[in-house]
Amino acid sequence: MKVLLIIYFIFYVLFYFLIDYVVLNDLVLYEFYSDKFSESRVYELLDFRKEWLWVTYPIKLLIQLIALQIPAMLIYLGLYLAKYEISYKKVFVVVLIAEFVFASLLF
Repeated sequence: MKVLLIIYFIFYVLFYFLIDYVVLNDLVLYEFYSDKFSESRVYELLDFRKEWLWVTYPIKLLIQLIALQIPAMLIYLGLYLAKYEISYKKVFVVVLIAEFVFASLLF
């Protein structure tokens, strides 16, 4: 389970990195903000983004972990109320695999 979780988080970090540096590069952001702010303000925003972008990665991973925990808890609660004897770890692995399948279908 730990290996699968590590692979899952590595996949999402690479995905977020790709979005941050390839899709939302400085040129795209400059074009977006250039009609709203002055040129000096746009460069300040881009510098601020470059300086603090690393902070978003742990926050995004924490949000992904919470997004995995919610369906796992709901499924486990349903199984518990239906009197099925199954561990939470097994339910979490199933949810993690289902998330991998869903993510792979999107790409």
